Amino acid sequence: MALYNSRYGDMEAFLRSKVDTILGQAEYSSFAQLPSFSELQTAISSTHLGPAIANIRESNVPQLRQSLAELIAKDIEEIEIESESALHTFIQLIKHKYIIENIFLLLVRAVQSRSDSQVVKFHPLGMCEQLKTLGNAADEGVFRAVLESTPVSAYFQEADVDLDFFQQVQAKIDDREQKNLFLQELEVCKQRVMKQYYKRFVQYCKMCGGNTWEAMRKLLAFEMDMCTIMLRVNMLKSTNDSLPGELYPQFGELYPFIHDVFAGLSDYDSVMNALNDYPEYRDCMEQAVTQEKGLLEVFKAKKVAYLEECINTQYNLGFIYAYLQLREMEAENVFLMVQGCVMAQSDAARFQLRK
Repeated sequence: MALYNSRYGDMEAFLRSKVDTILGQAEYSSFAQLPSFSELQTAISSTHLGPAIANIRESNVPQLRQSLAELIAKDIEEIEIESESALHTFIQLIKHKYIIENIFLLLVRAVQSRSDSQVVKFHPLGMCEQLKTLGNAADEGVFRAVLESTPVSAYFQEADVDLDFFQQVQAKIDDREQKNLFLQELEVCKQRVMKQYYKRFVQYCKMCGGNTWEAMRKLLAFEMDMCTIMLRVNMLKSTNDSLPGELYPQFGELYPFIHDVFAGLSDYDSVMNALNDYPEYRDCMEQAVTQEKGLLEVFKAKKVAYLEECINTQYNLGFIYAYLQLREMEAENVFLMVQGCVMAQSDAARFQLRK
């Protein structure tokens, strides 16, 4: 405990001061009452999110998502600069997820014939030296860099993604008929890489032991189970029934028993019934149906309790992971609220013109 405080006490104190500023239901309800973009912008500007929205105009609201991400990244980078030993490695592993996301974002743009990296909005936490210098996503040198010299190269290698796969990206760029199919293949490839990432992340948290492992074990188990269920539901219409099993994470309450049970299921109800022994997950699936919500939306709402439990566990490096995810949820909520306000104003203006 004393060693933890001497090494990481300042980090935890810094983030705990930030946690108290995260917007709650009262603030969201207040924002929802504001009828115009300018009023909403003024209200948000009075919060800790002010720097992100200050220079946003109605015409460039999509930029707000990037600005919010940059604000979150600033907090993490402040800690990273001063971090050492286990904390530094922990932060690096967190950032690896965003690097993977950025790489696949670049590859998707390539297949969509938007290869100029300048138009790709990379997540700031997922930047690395190699990504900063990538000019053309269709260039073989880019693919080699991904496989050999980025911080996440090992995950691609462990997922058996080789240069042949990336050369397929190159070949599909000008093939309109194959483009949509290959975009699906890219998503499958991404899931394979993420499976290897989470495997290593879980191993590191376990190695940290103590409160870090206790808090992260519960949170990561929920995340992995959520991923497993979403994969099974999203792949219900797939002609390759064995595919989801290859992608399921190898951790969580559902691993490994439910993976075999899920094989061969053909509809939503059968997946839900297979979870009878896991009432928390079955309830989420039922709620998505009865409340006409997206299943992922229901899972994310449920996840908040796990994030808060992780944050409330002292002497725990997982605090930074939970804080980051709560801030990302906040950023998405604010972005959707601002976007909805602008769209409502636009619709109202068009209605007035029609009159």
